[in-house]
Amino acid sequence: MPSSTLPEWYKELRAVRLPLKTGVARLTGVGFLSGRKVCTPRDPMCSYKDSNIRVMEAFHPLYESKASSHSQDDYWNFIFHSACWDILCDRVLLDVTPSAVNDLARLLGELFLCTTWSRDGYIEPGHDFGGVAKFRQPFSYPLDEMIDAGFPWAAFAPSKLVSKEIFSSIAGGEILSPGEVVELRNTTGHDVFCRLPMDIIHSLLAFLPSSGDIRNLRLASRPVALVTRTSLQLPQTFWRCRFSSDADMGFALPLDADRGFTDWRSLYFSIRHGLRKQQIPDDLKNRKVIWDIVGIYAPLLRLHLRGLSLHGIPALTSLAQSRFLPAGDIITTKTMTTYSELLHVGSRLIFTRSLLPKLAEGEVCAFGISTITFTSRIYVSGLRVVYSSGSDSSTSIDHSLGYVMSSIDTLIRLPAYNFCGLELATCVDGIVGMRVLLDDGYHSAWVGNNGQGQPGVEFGVLSVKKNRSFNFVAGFDHFKMVALAVKFGGIED
Repeated sequence: MPSSTLPEWYKELRAVRLPLKTGVARLTGVGFLSGRKVCTPRDPMCSYKDSNIRVMEAFHPLYESKASSHSQDDYWNFIFHSACWDILCDRVLLDVTPSAVNDLARLLGELFLCTTWSRDGYIEPGHDFGGVAKFRQPFSYPLDEMIDAGFPWAAFAPSKLVSKEIFSSIAGGEILSPGEVVELRNTTGHDVFCRLPMDIIHSLLAFLPSSGDIRNLRLASRPVALVTRTSLQLPQTFWRCRFSSDADMGFALPLDADRGFTDWRSLYFSIRHGLRKQQIPDDLKNRKVIWDIVGIYAPLLRLHLRGLSLHGIPALTSLAQSRFLPAGDIITTKTMTTYSELLHVGSRLIFTRSLLPKLAEGEVCAFGISTITFTSRIYVSGLRVVYSSGSDSSTSIDHSLGYVMSSIDTLIRLPAYNFCGLELATCVDGIVGMRVLLDDGYHSAWVGNNGQGQPGVEFGVLSVKKNRSFNFVAGFDHFKMVALAVKFGGIED
């Protein structure tokens, strides 16, 4: 067992175990560190504290070969605090069912596999873990160092509010006097919100995830600004929605509605005031830090849980470590094709997919470019090619390549017979931007990120040759595009 001086929550660990043979990750139960191994129940619904637990599995963190573990497969073992897993479920899952837990565990294992790691075995996800990443050093005691450096909240269990008594201990918020009742008149020239009933406007505001989104809408619409001049003009149902998992106070998860709590407005401003004055309980502050870190990944994980999957047909063309094709051109990042190494730089090439049809340059009439946010950066995740069908140019068909969904798709319509290629912006670990090139020298706007002159982003062009059929072949990891090629001829050529 770890030192008894450590907080109880800090000693309780889970793991996502990813076997290299099947590639399907699974979640363990709640366990602990014993020497250099982690001991956990196999069942994710169990804890080492359960009286009926007699046998637990023991394994080394990170990579473990079957020779050293006496198992039938090599494993990746990604370790994290059980409390952090609970927060991830609160933030991402609508219903914590066994199937949903299995899906989330699989995605988390794939996320760890495709993220870069330091040589010391620390994950490098593109953020600083709320300011405490600097304490990650080998052979050190990070929790003690964080407390000594002014982060005492890091030792407290990341707990949510569970009672009115805790609420009453938080510093009081600002008190606003009622504003005048505003009547909106349906006057010619006013924006569309003038025509909406007040309760509809309140419902629309409740769906916006952050206070910044609400502020932007108030700035854009005078009618909305008038009916929300003070917080007292908004109903308690609006303030209750601010505590949903995707809203700005979701980390607090204070009280279930069926417990009879009604003053959500006061609770909202009390917590906001406490955050500003550094007067909220340390356990709630620690929860907010972890909640914000999890929030970086929540949109991407939700997309995959809702059905975002890989489109295209398996391709015979190898894109690994190659910058030239016998009949085409390729743009690729620095890729790794083995599961048995931590990813220190670049990306992991796992899938190669091709569009179903072969195309001619005159057939393409639109491009849909999908993007996602991975490790705090925007990447291209897939393409949707829209092309005319037969002699009837008004009839179109589209095929998708990669991780494509309408909610993350930017559609670019093209003039007839004008498509001549794609320009890509790439960094070391993926394709971060893309635009469509036309044969008259024009091009579309960038979709994604073109680097804006920052170092570390390079550009390349994939050109389509006149009077030659072509196809797109792309390489992917579990979340994003890492290579793209244009191949002349057919799929099998």
